[in-house]
Amino acid sequence: LGACWATWTVPFDNEEGVYFLATAYYMSPAVRTFWEKQLEAPIVWYGTTLEMLVDYLEKLSAAAGIKPSTRPPIPT
Repeated sequence: LGACWATWTVPFDNEEGVYFLATAYYMSPAVRTFWEKQLEAPIVWYGTTLEMLVDYLEKLSAAAGIKPSTRPPIPT
């Protein structure tokens, strides 16, 4: 989950060897390269709101037992 918080990006689907990612920000070349190497596959990325992404990541963090204070701060 750390990489998701750090890049404001979440992989949400995989079809025929291509991963689909939702992100709240522009994916820089470094971020795109990171995710392609991490997932070992090409990616297609979609934009989403920061509010939706944070809500989803907070739910994932809670389900994983990660305390809110251990995640990166949310920009205001």
